[in-house]
Amino acid sequence: MTLECDSDDYRLILFDNEDWSSHFDCHVYSHKQGAWSLRKNRFFARSRDLKFDMLMICNGAIHFISDCYSYLAKDSTHCRPYIMSYKIPNGDVDERVETKLLRVPKEARRGSHDDSCDINIFKWGAVAGHQTICLVRLRKCVFTVWILTNYESCSWRRIMKVRVKGMGLVEQNPDIRGFTILNDDLVFATDKKVYAYGLTSEKYMVLSKICDHRTLECDSDNYRLILFDNEDWSSHFDCHVYSHKQGTWSLRMNCFFAGSRDLKFDMLVICNGAIHFISDCYSYLAKDSNHFRSYIMSYKITNGDEDERIETKLLRVPNEARRGSQDDSCDMNIFKWGAVARHQTICLVRMRKCVFTVWILTNYESCSWRRIMKVRVKGMGLVEQNPDIRGFTILNGDLVFATDKKVYAYGLTSEKYMVLSEICDHRCDSTFVHFVPYSDTLRPCEIGDKICVLIYN
Repeated sequence: MTLECDSDDYRLILFDNEDWSSHFDCHVYSHKQGAWSLRKNRFFARSRDLKFDMLMICNGAIHFISDCYSYLAKDSTHCRPYIMSYKIPNGDVDERVETKLLRVPKEARRGSHDDSCDINIFKWGAVAGHQTICLVRLRKCVFTVWILTNYESCSWRRIMKVRVKGMGLVEQNPDIRGFTILNDDLVFATDKKVYAYGLTSEKYMVLSKICDHRTLECDSDNYRLILFDNEDWSSHFDCHVYSHKQGTWSLRMNCFFAGSRDLKFDMLVICNGAIHFISDCYSYLAKDSNHFRSYIMSYKITNGDEDERIETKLLRVPNEARRGSQDDSCDMNIFKWGAVARHQTICLVRMRKCVFTVWILTNYESCSWRRIMKVRVKGMGLVEQNPDIRGFTILNGDLVFATDKKVYAYGLTSEKYMVLSEICDHRCDSTFVHFVPYSDTLRPCEIGDKICVLIYN
């Protein structure tokens, strides 16, 4: 997955756990200093597993909610779910910051060990106004929503409790697959559709169907949601666009054509006002197929709300990248390249037979690429013997990659070109290590207001 920062002045926060304990080292990368630093105080997760993919930034702190499974004894201090916060100072000074526990409401704790129970946290409030934490619980087909009214005393106010059957859904016995808070609505997906349920006075407890579902994405207070929907497993996807200005969804005239290959929908890059996806490179197509080799598909979304006819565009990867791409060891991904305030383009990284090759798209219209690096992993200077590459991304002009033991950065720009630096150890036992993008704002979108969080679990 891609790591992206919305500001030139950012920090990366990496929580690292080497011994499977409840304490995580906190590494902070400062863009100003161009270096990583280890914070004095560790992040204490306590006895439960935290949902690191459900983080929320509020009051200058990062918050994670725990799971609610019944694997702890009833007399345990952490038998019930909780929220952990870890504050990062605005400056680069290494201040001593304690981990803080926020208790969820008593009502939310009761019955939380039930197999049907799921609890998550989200941000509540306008970007320019007061923001706080919203807690949503789904248990036995009942949604309950609370708002944190006082951060210091950890006081909560329940704003809604409703049975799914009482929401007015047309579906019989709907199966809830996921939920979030968006624009002060409870947005949830059943096995077939996506709905919004109002939580504010204007549309309180009013249900509206968004669409049949497939995929979601978001930006700022003036945002649009883009949903690609494929009902018949064809290569053509309907494109639904939600306009924040109009408050409605619209179906674009032209479908998004994915080609004959499967696209990596979790590896999107937004560049030149278009969404880009790279295909896989497995050998399941005939050699005479137009899409036998890997490719990039783009779909442009207009800045306005007008429904213009927009064709899908195919971007060919470099000839060198296509050669040998059917090899089982080959993996190709795309990332954004360039500073936010300057020209941005697409970066293509290929890993094949323990060789990294990196290209930059130099001309979008003619689809011209320039190779900026090709290096064998063994020639990078790693201490490990026969390292197994588990995942990679592009970050701040570096190729960041994980082996089965460590995370490294390899310079791609003139200042630190082909210079290797070790970031940290990691304890990911899975075959693939995913670099998950998180970009959240503590205040209105201005330079210096962004924090990116990189988490290994």
